[in-house]
Amino acid sequence: MLAETTGHEPALLSRRLIAFCDIIGFTNRLKTSRLRDLHEMYSRLIDHANSKIFQQEAAAGSPEHRNFARADFLFDSVLLVSNHLTVEEAPHSVSDFMSALSQLFESSLGWQLPLRGAISLGDVLEDTSRRISLSETIPDLVGAEKQQEWAGVRILGPAVDAIIDGLYGTAASEIPKSGTGHVVSYPVPTKHGTVPSLVLNWPYLCDAKDIKAGLAFLIGRKGEETQRFVDFVHSLLPPPTRLPSRVGTIESVRIRFYQSGFNIKFCDADGNGADPPEGTTIDFRIAAQRIAPIPSRNETD
Repeated sequence: MLAETTGHEPALLSRRLIAFCDIIGFTNRLKTSRLRDLHEMYSRLIDHANSKIFQQEAAAGSPEHRNFARADFLFDSVLLVSNHLTVEEAPHSVSDFMSALSQLFESSLGWQLPLRGAISLGDVLEDTSRRISLSETIPDLVGAEKQQEWAGVRILGPAVDAIIDGLYGTAASEIPKSGTGHVVSYPVPTKHGTVPSLVLNWPYLCDAKDIKAGLAFLIGRKGEETQRFVDFVHSLLPPPTRLPSRVGTIESVRIRFYQSGFNIKFCDADGNGADPPEGTTIDFRIAAQRIAPIPSRNETD
């Protein structure tokens, strides 16, 4: 086991969520697309991620908050590492990690650079001066990514408990079953059948236009399996939450709950994001019921 290090030596980031995602079809597009066109598309995604997704907008006078301890685009892939997962920090670190990954996935579809990847739990040895990140989990992440036959993100076994506990505080939460949470259980399509897994629920908050753009690019089985997953998530959803009266172009609202907070997205009639008119005030009153944590395995009756 490596010891924690500081200073100019490589730093060990212990027990972190690690996501590895690859852009589907990127290598082939290097041969079939104009390089300048591909560069423009990819650079827009990278610039958007660096400015709008990897970090959160800070209020005046507040320090910048980053959603990841490490976030790097590497050729046609992206490597993401969570912040600390201590008991106190895990609820925020996990929700930041999963929310930002979902936003990145949604954006990648809109620019027709759909992602496919996996999340695990492990240590990362980081050498910032040389832009090197090493982890014993990388072989498993890359192997899981390459086997999948869709645009999606599978959560591997070691990360499942950390994500569920960080998001909901208990395995008894019903949110993953509702289609509105960050994650949902689904049989992931692979080259050798399906694998029952916990996966990233990106369709719930994704604009309809971005889903359409991503599906228009994906062909064959990958497109069919991605469409099937979108249909599955939509089949789980409760009826749309509509505002008492229409506000601008807003027709409905989508809410995603987790133990450290919630996300709200306003949508127009076509299922795309919509902003309230400037100066609009909307009062939300949300009733929540806390589920008591289930006993751990080492607790006795």
